[in-house]
Amino acid sequence: LQVEFREKGETMEINDIQNGQDIVIRYNNNIVYFIEVKSKWNFNQPAHMSTNQMRQAVLNHDKYALCCVDLTNYSSVIANEIDIDTILSNTYVHLNIGEVLGYYLKTIVNDNRDEENNIKIRDYQSNLNKGFFKQGEKGLNTLIADIIKKCNI
Repeated sequence: LQVEFREKGETMEINDIQNGQDIVIRYNNNIVYFIEVKSKWNFNQPAHMSTNQMRQAVLNHDKYALCCVDLTNYSSVIANEIDIDTILSNTYVHLNIGEVLGYYLKTIVNDNRDEENNIKIRDYQSNLNKGFFKQGEKGLNTLIADIIKKCNI
């Protein structure tokens, strides 16, 4: 998907790339933002961030957002009937997820020692419960403002 920003005529790309995020936003060929989206219909089990997702968040803490969509008030049976306004009003954005995870994982993520002679921690995941989902900033306005700021537009 390529979107043209008409005021300046410059190109903005939004790519769906599964390598630690769901969406990569580029502006003038530079990565502006990584976005991971988690949604839940129920919290019988928490949502999870994978090793790659957490690593990407820590390495790009200033341009990584976790968007949590809490649809527990709705049934997954009507998933195709839920309108965009309902989804947006149940979306919570965590712009500081890289910093939060970095507190625990920075040393592990930045460990470049050789695996032949050193212990390496490789696979880890996080559990994201409903309480955490709802601690984010409600709606997308803050995320959109930060993306625009990083694009200098």
